Amino acid sequence: MVLNYLNLSRLDLSYFKIDKGRQDYPNGMSTMMKQKKQNYKMKFIDQLFVETLNIQTFQKQQLSNFEQFRNYKIIYKRYAGLFFAICVDVNDNELTSLELIHLYVEVLDKYFGNVCELDIVFNFNKAYGILDEMIIGGEVMETSKQVVINAVKNIELLD
Repeated sequence: MVLNYLNLSRLDLSYFKIDKGRQDYPNGMSTMMKQKKQNYKMKFIDQLFVETLNIQTFQKQQLSNFEQFRNYKIIYKRYAGLFFAICVDVNDNELTSLELIHLYVEVLDKYFGNVCELDIVFNFNKAYGILDEMIIGGEVMETSKQVVINAVKNIELLD
């Protein structure tokens, strides 16, 4: 999640674990269960967004970049006018997530040349593309800046 100093969301991406075990329901029940799961995910994301805004608002009083949210941790970092946040499982390493935020900002800086909020607003598809090259299915897959940038540039050549 990327927010600006006015608490406007600029980039938002979420991954959820999918239950594959409950496919034996009749068609109507399966659709109803999917709808309930979707509603739960949306409520969770809304609550997470509010919690992240609360962290951003009171960040000047806090010295930590880690906050507890239910059974998850919110790891966040402010770069210039943008506020980057990741919500991870309570067992995940906080420093690895903080390093991922820093790596993402470095890749954005290298790709856009001193990235700012307008770069993300007007080129959100490229910002998502960079994030998709780094994270697949909620897991970090690539940590090399040059490999990520080359992959995104190769995709641009196809367009």
